[in-house]
Amino acid sequence: MQPSHNPYRPPTADISRVETNALDRIALHGDVTFEDLVALIEVPWIMRVFQGVCVLAIGFFAVLVVAGVWMGRDDPQVILAVLGMFLAMSSALAAVNWLLSSRSRAKRLVKKSPGLVGPIHGYLDAYGLTCDGHAEVPDYQISWAAFGKVAVRERGIRLAWTREEACTIAIPHNCIDGYSREAVSAWVKRIRSQAVEPSTCRAIVDWATMPKGAVGFQSVVPTKPPLTHEERRRIMYYNGLQVFGYAVCVLLFFWSVDIFAIVLIALFPIAVGVIGQSEYARAAPQPYRMLMRGWITEDGVCGFLPGSHWQVFWNEAKRVRLQDETITAEFGDGSGVTIHREDLISNSLDSSEWPRLKSWVAHLAAAELEAYPTS
Repeated sequence: MQPSHNPYRPPTADISRVETNALDRIALHGDVTFEDLVALIEVPWIMRVFQGVCVLAIGFFAVLVVAGVWMGRDDPQVILAVLGMFLAMSSALAAVNWLLSSRSRAKRLVKKSPGLVGPIHGYLDAYGLTCDGHAEVPDYQISWAAFGKVAVRERGIRLAWTREEACTIAIPHNCIDGYSREAVSAWVKRIRSQAVEPSTCRAIVDWATMPKGAVGFQSVVPTKPPLTHEERRRIMYYNGLQVFGYAVCVLLFFWSVDIFAIVLIALFPIAVGVIGQSEYARAAPQPYRMLMRGWITEDGVCGFLPGSHWQVFWNEAKRVRLQDETITAEFGDGSGVTIHREDLISNSLDSSEWPRLKSWVAHLAAAELEAYPTS
């Protein structure tokens, strides 16, 4: 592919002509289409196997239809029954095959994350991916360690990223000047092997807009709250029921029970897993940290997260806890923030900043304060 010469784009490195060992970043400029996402989205091998099984099963039922029609050619009821079974099974298997396909998975992904398709401007460097946002999505950065799998293909680069669920960031080849699969693959392998940043996702903040007198901060935000006692208890029940169901299947198999009955019984622990999928998803550890950055004023907190802007006011807090090195506030909508003294950014490390910050909270928080030290 020849490099683009769009005069409205900043100059970028032509990967095919630059020594990748000396290249510090790869610029990204262009548009991600739905077809790009379909081509680059990852389909796990087990899904490919399942799709193949579905296709073979449809063929098997087609053979049964031919045999059934041949044997019952003088009985219309037999023919209709066989045809009905074939249509029902084929429709179910075709639906499963479609749900597992790249196009179907891409549609579900775009529905939940529309920003994956559209303009993409940014770069890949030693930290990871940096993307310019738009009015709804602030600029953000994702470190290399946050990506579970990175694949370089002829069609472009696939960055597999797990948030609440699997997500794929597709970078088409036409977004990189002089794209070369071999060169980009070697560059990505080298950069990833040298990356030292933890699994972090963070927004890019324009610190010049911080109000005068505010205190800047950056702090790690838990991506989901801890499990409640009820959730932990339900997961224990689900695990016990699944183990019991699979144990029954194994015992029946050794007792030479009809295999069809074993398959029916195996549907019980599978159904338990489906019912408990929300609890299992909550219990699964998140593979990256969300880093919130922003500033604190005497009125409240203005924080920036990838894809969102969070602003709260101290007088709306339901509970505030102050300790020597930590301030924790909880709000009525269930959100909260914990600020440690070391979370203050470098230009706010003056010794007077932390006592001033605590005095704002102590004075304005509409809640009973716990252990507020005077020192």
